[in-house]
Amino acid sequence: MVRRQTICRIKFPAGKIEFAKDVAQFANASGGILVVGATNKKKPGGVEVLDKLHALDKDPGITSLPAFMQSARDTIDAHTYPHIEGVEVSSSTTRKGEVMYVYVPSQLPKRKPFIVSGENVGGVYRNTFFSIPQRRRDGNLSTSPKEIHHLLAGKMRNLG
Repeated sequence: MVRRQTICRIKFPAGKIEFAKDVAQFANASGGILVVGATNKKKPGGVEVLDKLHALDKDPGITSLPAFMQSARDTIDAHTYPHIEGVEVSSSTTRKGEVMYVYVPSQLPKRKPFIVSGENVGGVYRNTFFSIPQRRRDGNLSTSPKEIHHLLAGKMRNLG
């Protein structure tokens, strides 16, 4: 799930990168649903559960929910490679108002890994960096340089 702090920052490069990483993590795993406008909390044992929903249509930082949803789609398309098949960005009405969700279906293994271009390095956006975000249970896991080399070496061997 995406924490509320990421919602309004999707307008800025660092927020876009974090959002793209969240989506790519699900694509690199077995898929999932990101609820944008939700905060979660950790239960004993480290499991994260939904804590609160924040209505995006009532958020003063979002002037138009359809425009915000299009910005989310554009962010996914601009910062993830290859294209993630079947991603749906939609909204749902709750008692509190509209929440946005991103459905990421399971992807074919031959299309993985999904890479996110760009990184926030020391508070400065760098488009020359990339990451291969992964999920571990309820958390995030970055791919190490050693793992990236292993992936590339395996693909290169298959080409020869």
